[in-house]
Amino acid sequence: MIEERYLSASLASCLADEPHKIGQVDVIKASGMSPRNMAAHYLRLISKPTKEDMTRFYAALLQYTQDKKLEGGTDAIVTAIEWLVDPTCKVCHATGVVTKGDKEHTCPKCKGEKFRKEPASRAAQMLIDHVRTCRAAHGGRMFSLLK
Repeated sequence: MIEERYLSASLASCLADEPHKIGQVDVIKASGMSPRNMAAHYLRLISKPTKEDMTRFYAALLQYTQDKKLEGGTDAIVTAIEWLVDPTCKVCHATGVVTKGDKEHTCPKCKGEKFRKEPASRAAQMLIDHVRTCRAAHGGRMFSLLK
């Protein structure tokens, strides 16, 4: 319900702020003020990371882990954060190719896709999926601007 309201507000064509009416822009403002807004924490973390942003994001994931009673604990959270912050392949440095001698070959690790595989831990995968879902609900337009 809340995610649907926010998604429709983020896609609205008119975000006029009228003082005596609760409109779409008020939904967006309220979403940004929420202390447990996973998408806002994630977007701040990938745009201009600070120690405070990392702490907020970790705390939000820890709360989600406790609420859903996920296995894996802090190891799953750290693994998920590491992957979410930098999902690029470390072998080819996100180029998709490696150079051997004078020839270029498709990266054997990422198979030319430029990204690492998601962690094998089921709990870490669930956390990554949750953050992606929150980010999508927050609005794809903002995420595309940060890329």
